Amino acid sequence: MQEIVARLDQPNEAAGAWLDLSILRRSLGDFEKADIFQNEALGTSRIFRQPGSAEKPIRLLAFKTAGSFMSNTPLEFLIEGGNVEVISVYLDDESHEIGPVPPHDVALLAVGEAPDSRKILLRCKELLQNWPCRVLNFNVDAILKLDRALLWRLLANAKALYCPWTQEFDVADLRQNPHHAILQRLDAGEICFPLIARPEGAHAGTNTFKVDGLANLPDVISSFSSERLNISQFIDYASRDGQYRKYRIALIDGVAYPAHMAISSKWMVHYLNAGMSESAVKRDEEAHWLNDFHETFAVKHQVAFSELCNILKLDYFAIDCAETQDGLLLIFEIDTAMIIHCMDVEPEFAYKKAPMQKLFAAFQKTLA
Repeated sequence: MQEIVARLDQPNEAAGAWLDLSILRRSLGDFEKADIFQNEALGTSRIFRQPGSAEKPIRLLAFKTAGSFMSNTPLEFLIEGGNVEVISVYLDDESHEIGPVPPHDVALLAVGEAPDSRKILLRCKELLQNWPCRVLNFNVDAILKLDRALLWRLLANAKALYCPWTQEFDVADLRQNPHHAILQRLDAGEICFPLIARPEGAHAGTNTFKVDGLANLPDVISSFSSERLNISQFIDYASRDGQYRKYRIALIDGVAYPAHMAISSKWMVHYLNAGMSESAVKRDEEAHWLNDFHETFAVKHQVAFSELCNILKLDYFAIDCAETQDGLLLIFEIDTAMIIHCMDVEPEFAYKKAPMQKLFAAFQKTLA
């Protein structure tokens, strides 16, 4: 911390120091100060360089946007163990030109889909159209369709996977007559409960509720302060033992790589609330899933992974998924900015290191 603060007095390093402080405050959960420090950095410079670890690194130019860790592809994690120089160029929806940038070997559109990023993505579609080198993930139309309310339609004709329907609503419309508002959007003649309600753009289960019937639908809707909601069909994906298993998988150049597996007795599964640290049995199952993935899970769902890659046509993306009770790959979310890391340093998570290194190496090979 003291070293970073000392750099604030050095004109050539002040912008980078503000950005480092922003990352540090965000990792500590101080989002207000993180945003202030990030704005300070971007007010001084829009280009930042993270050097490689050795001579002749792969020089990656990454087009990013301001925001949280989930706003951009998590390059800082994905280049772990490799020799990659990251040149970050921050854009916004008012950017009319990119201007001179340092020499680079390959570029990446790192901006993920989010309500605040849609205008920026459209701007990138214009600005990067004739970029002189390859731009990975330069499929803005596909990234925009990763929005929950659009994704299920995009995947509707896939045979080996299932993505539950999601509709986006103005909260004001739902509060007047929620049953009628939802029914109007559905092709079926009735609403099949349970439903899932969450604010537009919500992640990690934030303000997410399961609605078991019509009687408690108005109460759930009235509890939201956001202007727009997503309503989704809930699919019971519990395994035969009553546990819910949720998987995070990266698709890199058409190949699937495991990131993590969370097991919980609750339907809303996230790695941090699944009790993986407290259960050796759960960790043992995750270890087997990670290390046997390419011979088991990847083979079982090979068709589904191929369908996803053929539909999206992205060089890199990640999915949160499960398995339906009849064996289909159940898609919860797809994003190019989903957090994938190997930061579990506790000895009990040592089994993660080898499969994560394999994932990182695949990403770095794509850059090369």
